[in-house]
Amino acid sequence: MKLLKKWGADCDDAIERMMGDEAFYYSVLLKFYKSGEWKELKEKIDKKVYTEAFRTAHDIKGVTSTLGLNPLVTSVSAVVEDLRTGPKTEEQMNRLDCDMELFLKKIEEFCIMIE
Repeated sequence: MKLLKKWGADCDDAIERMMGDEAFYYSVLLKFYKSGEWKELKEKIDKKVYTEAFRTAHDIKGVTSTLGLNPLVTSVSAVVEDLRTGPKTEEQMNRLDCDMELFLKKIEEFCIMIE
């Protein structure tokens, strides 16, 4: 918990939203970690299936918000916005690539703390 807080997560607020059930918080946190949903997001973006990628990114944003994983919320929010209408220009595609790269770095930090 201390590492997550130091990283920028608001675990206390998230646990409070879960009616103070710290064990439940950890179970949801681990479920998110093990889901590999971010890998699916990367695959969908690589395949240029932007509508599906948007839904996945939006789901990740919701889960990370609920869990108080603020560094992930910030980075995945940028990806969600990039995908909202789908990248249509090279500039938009480059922005999506940069935002996705930042998101994957934040996921890597998160995974290191959880393992």
